[in-house]
Amino acid sequence: MEDELVPFQPTHIWTSGRMDSFYLKINSSLKKRYPKTLSITGCDNQWEGTIKDQLRSMLGYWMYRKHFDFIWVPGPKQEEFALKIGFQKNKIIHNLLSCSPIWFENQSQLTQKRILFVGRLVPNKNIQFLIDAFELLPKEFSKDIFLRIVGSGDPMNLKIQHSNIEVFQFESQEKLISHGLNSDLFCLPSIHEPFGVVVHEFAAMGLPLALSTKVGAKPVFLNENLNGFSFNPNNVNELSEKLKNYYSLPLEKKLDMGKRSFELAKQVNPKSAVDSFLSIN
Repeated sequence: MEDELVPFQPTHIWTSGRMDSFYLKINSSLKKRYPKTLSITGCDNQWEGTIKDQLRSMLGYWMYRKHFDFIWVPGPKQEEFALKIGFQKNKIIHNLLSCSPIWFENQSQLTQKRILFVGRLVPNKNIQFLIDAFELLPKEFSKDIFLRIVGSGDPMNLKIQHSNIEVFQFESQEKLISHGLNSDLFCLPSIHEPFGVVVHEFAAMGLPLALSTKVGAKPVFLNENLNGFSFNPNNVNELSEKLKNYYSLPLEKKLDMGKRSFELAKQVNPKSAVDSFLSIN
């Protein structure tokens, strides 16, 4: 395959799998033969200051900059990572990730009191934490509120006591939109979430957002208290209290928050992603 690609003479190379040594080999071969070819990689890593991050910073040239002229990121947390590993600001492009335009065509009326989670049923999504926060709500307060969990994986490990908690296996895009239309708050409680396109999807549907501080999409799609709120993914009492505060708001306030989510979502779309890529020269 390498021999087939080298004569191609591309002006730009987009490499999505930086960890694949074969991809890097192709990249290097093309760059060696055609020095004017521009190479770009995507990155959704957040800078968290961990030992692993520090090593990436020290080895930034060998791991990234040796192979790529530009790095494409989805938001400010990922831009910080790119800067830390040595990319100059003019070598960083934005709007890497976007939801499909179909999400913008469906707006929730926010009339049903339902918290929605969509994602894989894996530990880093912190789903039990969300369940525990919901079950901490006063019984009389939560009797008319539902929590809907939609995702692929084994739900058997979830400990559920409240009768208003609903669990669905992962479904088609059309059915996910239906879940959004029947919800009035989207929550992503992850303890590790590099970005999270799912946030963009439900913001585009006009849902207020409840996001863990570890969600990489938070700076792009959440304005604190204007279209939702953030929380510490290790503090179940904090989330429960913020859910209680949210469900004490009048519908008019929730609708204003939903409109703000929609406006923030509109700032990123497939066209803006393409335009960012085409800006490289």
